[in-house]
Amino acid sequence: MTLPPLNAGFASPCWQSSRESTNAVHLEISDSVTVKYTGRGIADADAASVRTNVAVPSHCGLFYYEVKIVSKGRHGYIGVGFCVAEFAPDRLPGWEADSYGYHGDDGNAFNGSGKGQKYGPMYTTGDVIGALWNRIEGTISFYKNGVALGEAFTGVRHEKLYPTVGLRTTGEEVRANFGDRPWMANVGAIQASLSQQLEDQIAAIPLRKPRKPSQVMEELVFGHLQHCGYSQSARLAARDMLGGERQVSPEDVESVRQRQRICDLVMKGDVEGALSAADAVAPGALAGLHTLAFRLHLQAFIEHVRAGRDQEAIQYGVNFLVPFKTSREEEELLTDASTLLGYLDPATSPVGQLLSEQHKAALAADVNRAVLSHQGAQDKSPLERLVRQGMAVCRELKKQGHPVASLIDLHQKSSPTG
Repeated sequence: MTLPPLNAGFASPCWQSSRESTNAVHLEISDSVTVKYTGRGIADADAASVRTNVAVPSHCGLFYYEVKIVSKGRHGYIGVGFCVAEFAPDRLPGWEADSYGYHGDDGNAFNGSGKGQKYGPMYTTGDVIGALWNRIEGTISFYKNGVALGEAFTGVRHEKLYPTVGLRTTGEEVRANFGDRPWMANVGAIQASLSQQLEDQIAAIPLRKPRKPSQVMEELVFGHLQHCGYSQSARLAARDMLGGERQVSPEDVESVRQRQRICDLVMKGDVEGALSAADAVAPGALAGLHTLAFRLHLQAFIEHVRAGRDQEAIQYGVNFLVPFKTSREEEELLTDASTLLGYLDPATSPVGQLLSEQHKAALAADVNRAVLSHQGAQDKSPLERLVRQGMAVCRELKKQGHPVASLIDLHQKSSPTG
């Protein structure tokens, strides 16, 4: 599973004090993320807080940061948490409405009140406090030295929140880590766990069935197996999932066999054999696809280079490929392939990927799609088109900043004959 980095898009965060704060003079901010209390700090009225200059991005389903207690100062009246933009800056996080704080002097959690609720252990010099906002579930949790303390607040529904810390007595100093350095907590596991929970919830959504029993999913699976050339598996699916109502015809088996042979020839580097086989199965299929035909012939050039036959590659390029190319794209393809000749070990050159199996597999897949299209068949199975549509929807939701979409990862697997 490949998930985006936590806090992605939280650009250049730094602590900032409010112009409306009368106690901002008590705070000394250094290197953007370190803040120290330098005032007398006699009473609660002397408290001062900072928040980040930017809010948590709306697309972040999970947001996490850590604060190291550089010094607890005189009493360690330190608060770590989140707040809205309008939070009163001369108060500790949690003392005011729409702010949430975990305090070090008593371990209590505060939200909209000067009286906190019992929550976790106290913290002091050297401790690292982590704050996690789960926007999807509407919770805020804290960590001490990498250990989860559980949910401190629920029902947290805000469009925007800002990381915040507050200090109250002389010498208190903290340094934040918004992700530019490794965190103490294993937040990657937290992210993966929540992502899996979301996927499980999606999979568990019941689909309303029509009055007549439906075999839509079974048909999709059968069609995909048949499309990809897994004839034996398709037969078993037809027998066991569709009750024998569908069959794999001899014509379908032969069509898949022929296309698989073309792909195998490309993968073996037998370009002439692949061209001949494609023309036999689908005469003229490549006639209107000049760039694809050029790529196939270019593969013959690459196979000469792979075998160390540089002279043959040069002759083939000059005598056939140069006069055969008809577009700027084809000229660039030929230039890239010719670069291989300039290296003692072409595989390690900047264009060494042209010698890879993945390069040949992509070419084989494109040839297969051309043959399918020429035969009047879809180049992708209905199941693959559904998956691609789901991926497109997920990408669009991510662009629009939907927090759940950032934790959903859709995988796509392809086959040269699929």
